[in-house]
Amino acid sequence: MEAGAVTRNRFIDSLKGVLIFLVVYGHAIQFTGYEWQERWEDNGFWRDPVFQTIYMFHMPLFMAISGFLSVGAIGRLGFGEVVVRRFRQLMVPVFVWAVLFRSGMFLLETRGRSMPDADLAGKIAWEVGHGLWFLWAAFFSMVLTAALKRFGADGWAGSLACFAGVLLLPDWEVLANFKYTFPFFLIGYHLARRGVEEPKAAVWLVLVPLVVSCFLLWRPDTYVYVSGMGLENWRNIGVRYLSGVALSAAFVMLWRRVDRGWEPLVALGSKSLDVYIIQTYVFLLLTRVEHPLKGNFVYTCLVAPLLAAAVCWASFAGGRAIRRFPLAAAVLLGQDRARRKS
Repeated sequence: MEAGAVTRNRFIDSLKGVLIFLVVYGHAIQFTGYEWQERWEDNGFWRDPVFQTIYMFHMPLFMAISGFLSVGAIGRLGFGEVVVRRFRQLMVPVFVWAVLFRSGMFLLETRGRSMPDADLAGKIAWEVGHGLWFLWAAFFSMVLTAALKRFGADGWAGSLACFAGVLLLPDWEVLANFKYTFPFFLIGYHLARRGVEEPKAAVWLVLVPLVVSCFLLWRPDTYVYVSGMGLENWRNIGVRYLSGVALSAAFVMLWRRVDRGWEPLVALGSKSLDVYIIQTYVFLLLTRVEHPLKGNFVYTCLVAPLLAAAVCWASFAGGRAIRRFPLAAAVLLGQDRARRKS
């Protein structure tokens, strides 16, 4: 979801556009399609076939695109400049949105009643560690890959060694999601370095059985959000990675065939970071909405995609409005103020 090269690639923007729609569609199912259960693993959306299909590949592919688009910056900028720029772009919005959202919710919930400051501080800390997790993962992936480049170790051997080391990290807060998505960033980075050739049609002979196998092997506890990334969970980790690679490759190949460069989708993809940030907090508010179709597959197929389209449009429009104000755009959407002036 991060900005890439100066000359934009319309196919990549189109691909990002459909992917960010899938992100929002998945959130529409998750946050409004089912009743929330206290036990995270008992929520019904884990078994929703549309939700499952989306979550098997959408974030891995988004991370691979981030790695693909980061090659220029990592090769052009020094390590320190990469860290500073990506911190401003990705991490500043994480902290600012956490403070604004949790402070606003705190005021609405208390309505003048006195509560300990520690409660608000704890909620903000929780939001920083859990909300907008993709930005954390993209930032860490960029920093580690830039460090490999800095020390001349960004070949396949160095990348594999770094990934192996990352797998040994504890599953603390956002780290599990980072461990899950980091190798896809590396894959995208290396594909950009070596160049991407149009795959031959025979690739489908391998992809189709792999994709079918992934659907057969996937279970509710395969989601990283349910079972984490501890090495004792090796079976689920393997299924996740196989699914991420197979379904991402199949989706990109299919999208190459059907993409017609539809302008609204290209525009949506070019501002996917705005949409991702804003829609996250839209859905945190929509969890309070009740309706009679919760748990009904009709809602998943007919209502949720319409809601997702509406939230995409609203988030895109909100991002455009915020970007009219340089300071707000810098702290809320990670816009480079110097680049905007140039």
